Amino acid sequence: MKRRAFLKMSASCAAAATVVGCGSDKNPVLKPEVSPEQVPEISKLSACIGNCFQTCPLRVYSRNGIITRIESESGGDIKFVDNWSVDGAHHEIRPCLKGRAQKQKAYSADRVKYPMKRVGPRGSGQYVRISWDEAINTVAQELSTKITTYGAQSIYLPVATGDYDYQVDGMYAAMMFLHEITKKKIPLYIPEMDFTMELDASGYLMYHDSYSAAQMKDAVKSTFGWDDLWGTGNTLLDVKNGTDLMICFGYNPMESRMGGAGSAYDYTNLKRQFGFKTIYIEPRYTDTMVVCDDQWVPIRPGTDAALAEAIAYVWIAEMDEAPLDMAFLQSKVYGYGAEAAFDHYPELPLAKSYKGHILGLDDGQAKTPEWAAAITGIPVDTIRALASEIAAAKTPFFIQGWGIQRAQNGENAARSLFMLPILLGKVGDKGTNFCSVPGAKTYAKPIVAGMEADSVGNSVGSAVINGTEFTIPGYKWLEGVQRPLNSRDDGLRHMLGEEQKKDHDNILELKNPIKFIFGNACGTTLNQTADINHTLDILNNAPEAQDLFILAIDHMFSPSAKMADIILPCITNLENSDIVTNKLDHDSGMMVYSYVFERAIEPMYEAKSTWEICRLLAARMGVEHSYARLKTQDEWVKWSFEHYAKKVPNLYNPEDTYESVLGRSPVRRIASENPLFKGLREFKYGGVTLNTPSKKIEAYSLTLLNRTRFEKFEETETSFIGKYIPATEGAEDNEFAAEYPFQLISWHHKGRVHSTHANYPWLKEANDQVAWINPLDAQRYGVVNGKKMTLTNPRDAKMVITAKVTTRVMPGVIAMGHGAWHQPDANGVDHGGSVNVLVSRKASPTARGIPANTARIRIVQA
Repeated sequence: MKRRAFLKMSASCAAAATVVGCGSDKNPVLKPEVSPEQVPEISKLSACIGNCFQTCPLRVYSRNGIITRIESESGGDIKFVDNWSVDGAHHEIRPCLKGRAQKQKAYSADRVKYPMKRVGPRGSGQYVRISWDEAINTVAQELSTKITTYGAQSIYLPVATGDYDYQVDGMYAAMMFLHEITKKKIPLYIPEMDFTMELDASGYLMYHDSYSAAQMKDAVKSTFGWDDLWGTGNTLLDVKNGTDLMICFGYNPMESRMGGAGSAYDYTNLKRQFGFKTIYIEPRYTDTMVVCDDQWVPIRPGTDAALAEAIAYVWIAEMDEAPLDMAFLQSKVYGYGAEAAFDHYPELPLAKSYKGHILGLDDGQAKTPEWAAAITGIPVDTIRALASEIAAAKTPFFIQGWGIQRAQNGENAARSLFMLPILLGKVGDKGTNFCSVPGAKTYAKPIVAGMEADSVGNSVGSAVINGTEFTIPGYKWLEGVQRPLNSRDDGLRHMLGEEQKKDHDNILELKNPIKFIFGNACGTTLNQTADINHTLDILNNAPEAQDLFILAIDHMFSPSAKMADIILPCITNLENSDIVTNKLDHDSGMMVYSYVFERAIEPMYEAKSTWEICRLLAARMGVEHSYARLKTQDEWVKWSFEHYAKKVPNLYNPEDTYESVLGRSPVRRIASENPLFKGLREFKYGGVTLNTPSKKIEAYSLTLLNRTRFEKFEETETSFIGKYIPATEGAEDNEFAAEYPFQLISWHHKGRVHSTHANYPWLKEANDQVAWINPLDAQRYGVVNGKKMTLTNPRDAKMVITAKVTTRVMPGVIAMGHGAWHQPDANGVDHGGSVNVLVSRKASPTARGIPANTARIRIVQA
């Protein structure tokens, strides 16, 4: 069959489903016929694009323009030497199953094949096919109308990760386009010079943190003063410098970082070579423990802070502070004990200090192991043994996975765990970590508005031509649809700083609600947002949402895409070309690598790249010249290589050209040290100060105290000391515990990256969506392994899901992988296992992040 005939065939197969969607459960993957002619296969180097940050190269084989198979970068050549070493970057970057299953992405029956317009309620999947001209005209008119009527601030670019790893295309193309249609000048007064300068800024609304790590970012800022998107720590590679004990709170790279250049592969090799002991503390016996098991300490979800406080109590009270680095605490840490007044900050009495809290001087409750055991479910003797073993370690490496902070009081938990290495003075030293996710220096620089940004983190809300004027917490967009967000209640920020643009009431407020959502491969408009039923209700029925316009540029007819008014078909990574440099500040291994990948197949159906879609919109809105700048997308990729990638020290060779590296295997080397961790060492030994009010690490956060002058937080949920605070629907919520006895948690599923890849049959077969339940609980509630059970929550949301009865999850906890697609029946009951159906909308207190791992549920008896 010729390629053109195949495209016609596949398009006609989906035509009958046009009004109700693009997919069919009976036809989950289109099966292209390979020509019987013995045409030789050709191979192209492509890339696995998503949000795991590894961006593994894919060797894609095709015949007559149809993909036949996908291999690793060497094509499975056994001559490729896989010599992993701590001293060099030589091994092959082998993709996990998600990369190898990309053929099912290209030929999925869920592919968006042509522009579509919604004709039914949001989420119903009722669409009709329209032309590109009608689609571009409609979107351009809506953008113009919203900007004219409500202002540029009503245009919102949400958190979206389906095309996250591009450097020219994807969300960065969207940012370039939105900048051009909303750009403005912002006056900046410099009092020292009595001079006002004008800054270029983007007028559309952006986010300043992620769904992944908002609470971690907030905790790092409150403790160390870093305004970093991810807040990662030391590289795993540094365990070679004497690490003798690794303490992991919720760290699970074997399921979240699986590729050949990811931390899972590095971790297993480092563990094998150096033999350090690892203690794993979390509610579920993970695949990481299966491979590298030393000791598992089950803990009730959301109670890690209580464990940390009890360990601190043992060190302070029972060991008489002997394990503590008192010289470090007294000279480099603010708020461990009493502090004298300075500047405009009052004296800090012992009772309000960290030590005072641990001893119970503030609330009358000493944080003893007995106190913590009742909360965490960890035996008293185990807590004391942990405290003694950690104190005895010479070079402990603390790690905290993002699952802990992704909770209602996640900021407090993260800060409490930071205190363990801080108390021991084990921060900034070789072979240690300050209890964050491992990281290294990243070199990934997307091209935004024709300029280089320092990193993805700096692009998000701070480096698009000096900045997007206003940014909001990424999770607060739904509230932003219902009302104008403000700085006091919602964390709205201005590019010139939190204090520079307040009015006399100390409140900065947007003029209008969000009226246009510009989604690009975006899952957060439904599937990845907590309380899916509430989201559907607001977007369909709230008066403020009646003139809301949602655009989805996407490859797949996903649950989130079905929220859009217009869906535009986007090409997949296999049909695209761009430059990749892996992002190392996200626990993505110890190797930096870069490559320019090529189109493995030609664009299918009527799909276009996001860059090209934005060019069409720019042309319709009169800004094509300033958007494209007389370059094609491929020319921007070439520009990116020549002006950025070749300048990374010791990566590419001087003689390398764009043409010579296009489609070539990645260049690679050992990554440099994470600048944040290096900064800690310079702070500890080099006289460098931190960007906190005290210029020190803050056990008592003056940074957070300052924010209370402009922001309103719930007093019962906020603390200037990192400590355990019970959460609504948490381990100690007695209001819900009797009727809803189970805590619900989720993890990064091996078959998905968030909701990306969730619809590939191969991956679903290998990694089915099930809910883990302990045998004791299963027996009590009549749950049978492999059979369906119904779950519900206090908001009467329901899910039907297959049970997996296993001792690998502690009693009282039900766990499932996150990111499965929402599949409601006529009664709204989810049959897809989408965990966010059951999670509360309530945001965390200071970061306003998603509470993904805080939920109470029960099993509905038949």
